[in-house]
Amino acid sequence: MCKIRFPQITSNIYVHFLWKEGYLGAEKEFVIKAWARIHTKLEGLNIDCASSLADEVQVLLKDMSKIGVDSSSLQNLLLSFFEISTSYDQARSTLIDKAKEIENSESYIKAKKHLELVMKGRDDKFKELSAACQSLEKARKKVNKLKAL
Repeated sequence: MCKIRFPQITSNIYVHFLWKEGYLGAEKEFVIKAWARIHTKLEGLNIDCASSLADEVQVLLKDMSKIGVDSSSLQNLLLSFFEISTSYDQARSTLIDKAKEIENSESYIKAKKHLELVMKGRDDKFKELSAACQSLEKARKKVNKLKAL
């Protein structure tokens, strides 16, 4: 599984950005906590479950906008992220379905059986060759002993 790495954007940096842009007044503490909750949800996120957090993060962003904080740039960024994550989920699901379809196809099953037979034949030939090599080695040693006499 692939872990998503988010840049370390601290709450204070985000709050400072909002304050500098004139979006933040007495709501500072609320925004710090809301951003910390969003960052915590996304920080250790696994790519396989990213799209499932979209609704939770959206609720937090709506809470921020209810108190007058314009978080539209953050909302757009996260919306793009979740759209990409959803596309990934759909593509992965399609790939898994195709893989199952291929595994169940007649040609795949025939090829798999043929490969298993070829590999079994190879293993049998290897055992025969190994036994022949051991016999030749024993014969060589006997010949060397006879020559020595």
